[in-house]
Amino acid sequence: MSAPELVPFGSLPRYAAAAPAAAAAAVEERAKAWLELAEKLASTASKPSWDSLVAPLDEAAERLESSMGLVAHLAAVNGSPQWDEANRRATQAAAAAATRIGQHEGLYRRLQELAAAGVGPERERILADSLAGFELSGVGLPAAKRAEFAEHEQRLAQLGNEFAEHIREATAAHAIDIADEGKLGAMPADVKAAHRHGDGWRFGLLDPSSAAFLTYVVDRDLRADMARARNARASDLGPAAQDNTALLREILSLRFAQAGLLGYPNPAAAILQRRMVKEPAEADAFLADLAARARPRAEEQYAELQEFARAELGIDELAAWDLAYAMESLRRERTGLGEAELRPYFPAAKVLAGLFACLGELFGVSCAPRADGVEKWDERVECLAVSRGGQEIGTLFLDLYARPGKQGGAWAHGAQERCRTADTRQLPTALINCNFTAPPAGQPACLGWQETVTLFHEAGHACHHLLTTVDDFCATGLNGVEWDAVELPSQFLENFAWRRATVAAMSAHVDSGAALPDDLYARLRQQQTLLAGLHVTRQLAFARYDLALHQRAGADPLELWTEIRAATSVTPPLPDDRFPCAFAHIFAGGYAAGYYGYLWAQVLAADAYAAFEEPAADAARLGARFRTEVLERGGTRIASANFRAFRGREPQPDALLRQLGLA
Repeated sequence: MSAPELVPFGSLPRYAAAAPAAAAAAVEERAKAWLELAEKLASTASKPSWDSLVAPLDEAAERLESSMGLVAHLAAVNGSPQWDEANRRATQAAAAAATRIGQHEGLYRRLQELAAAGVGPERERILADSLAGFELSGVGLPAAKRAEFAEHEQRLAQLGNEFAEHIREATAAHAIDIADEGKLGAMPADVKAAHRHGDGWRFGLLDPSSAAFLTYVVDRDLRADMARARNARASDLGPAAQDNTALLREILSLRFAQAGLLGYPNPAAAILQRRMVKEPAEADAFLADLAARARPRAEEQYAELQEFARAELGIDELAAWDLAYAMESLRRERTGLGEAELRPYFPAAKVLAGLFACLGELFGVSCAPRADGVEKWDERVECLAVSRGGQEIGTLFLDLYARPGKQGGAWAHGAQERCRTADTRQLPTALINCNFTAPPAGQPACLGWQETVTLFHEAGHACHHLLTTVDDFCATGLNGVEWDAVELPSQFLENFAWRRATVAAMSAHVDSGAALPDDLYARLRQQQTLLAGLHVTRQLAFARYDLALHQRAGADPLELWTEIRAATSVTPPLPDDRFPCAFAHIFAGGYAAGYYGYLWAQVLAADAYAAFEEPAADAARLGARFRTEVLERGGTRIASANFRAFRGREPQPDALLRQLGLA
């Protein structure tokens, strides 16, 4: 290769050495090498075998994906015009190669021949999923339609990048300054300190800054300014250069066109072919049932919140920008416990120690700082070696704190997959990225409770990636796992953050060093269901909108959001609500017609965790079984079979309903 080897097989990625143009060139070269290999293998006359056909294709695909992953990661965490351009180049090259491979009739026939010869049950499942991928890439279409499909794929990849870039640019372009400390209300001291700017305080649109602002600032007009600024991001209410309205309409139009070319009535019907839920009607019915259970409780909780706001906060009618403020105030009034009291008990270093102790108890893994051969993209990034039974099994990078130019939210993904070539096995590398409040220089970072739960969530994804025992790239880690099952490990692990033993292990007050006392823990558990109906109806609105959007051809995306939100949620909307323009999950994040998977997997996760709550449950034994039946399996077995192997039966919704206070 003429481009630098930035992700050498079997060694850690060279983040510090990566320059945008060279990293994009490496992706382009690896995409070309993958295509050339595919042509060679498709034209070989010998009888196909796994080692002669799938293994070399896998190796080339891994080389491309890991290089693409480096570019996408650095564009997300160190946003700049140069990295955005590199990401556009790399995405176009990778998408073009993936489409050409997916439409390669010769390869498709060779894989069919291999499947017919028999490869064993685990690899049969891998091949079946791979062949389905070819079919959903248009391999069976006439040449002209195949070319049209490929053009659409290229354009969709470009639009997804632009959609995410616009959100990032719009988020970074606005801030609100406050000079009067009294307006910050009950904001935790460390959060205030982190937002100190000159003689006052500055808050941006990126979480957790905007969330802290909306939760604690006592001035309604200022909260309204923040909410309106967040709402305007990447929409027609902001700068035209960042407006995603036309982009999301084109994305939807192309998705419907793709589905039509494949013979499906809509994108949802096509996408769900490779999910646990096979039909849109089944997903719709699942969400409708949960909505019917949740809405009455949500209405009760909202009525309580309204009455509290009138009586205690002097707010006669709640607006969208009052919700977070009123909810936090109600939590404090009902439980005597707010974030200001909780945060000092959860120093980030102690939370990480408690998390790793939990992972050790459940899955037998240990984490220790790694210094050898590590290149980081930011000085605050931590790198850990992950081991089990005295053997190293992978590497974990942690990038926990918000900073300018970093993509918002929290996410985990793989930088390298576990897989084997003819002479080398590569261990997996996982990345956890969050946007927690960065501490002032010289002070320890503390996490809010929701940030703590978020860290456990992302660690669940990382465990899914790191604990796999599958060496075939196409089915290792999360590869080949149905998309509506990928949230099972993450939401499963969230439950352990609430467990008393875990809270004791990860809490130590920054001043006294004392663990969270029993009375505060009891109040914390009260908060788990206090406003759960409002939270679940919010998630239901997102999921129902996503499914409707990908079934109703020609629907106006903004009008449809207004309709679905009104039918599902009970809280007041923002004026001129432009939420879809920043809904990156479905327009730029791979969750199209799949956002329901968060709630679907939450049923699985709650039911799986219920096994640990049974009398005489042995956490170590159950954790080992969850590891072997779910985390280690990758895509070698369907997710429903994984769940049955762990739980001994089909999933039941009762545990989730209890968790949400809806039983």
